[in-house]
Amino acid sequence: MNKTIEVIKDIRTLCTHIFEGGHRCASPALQREAFCYYHHPTRKPVRSRRQFFDLPLPSGQSNLQHAVYEVIRRLATNQISNRHAGLILNAIDNTTRKSPSAPPTSSPKPRLR
Repeated sequence: MNKTIEVIKDIRTLCTHIFEGGHRCASPALQREAFCYYHHPTRKPVRSRRQFFDLPLPSGQSNLQHAVYEVIRRLATNQISNRHAGLILNAIDNTTRKSPSAPPTSSPKPRLR
């Protein structure tokens, strides 16, 4: 068989996806398809594992509550894992324990006997 025909036959069995750098995917295409498993248009895109979000600085009670709320909201919507939520909440807890507590708004009344 002619070498050019073999090369053309091999090219047709490869995925036709072109990467940003201009090189072509070297994975074999699915049967009777132009793309491999990873580049086929019916494949759902994989979510990025790293998702960044801002938490307010733990400078006051309202900022701490907002930070805890944000972690709970992202946990409930499966945007962060249980492990990461636990680490963040633990860090918030440690911050509140180590920071000087705010003076109470009203002093407790002494107990009389």
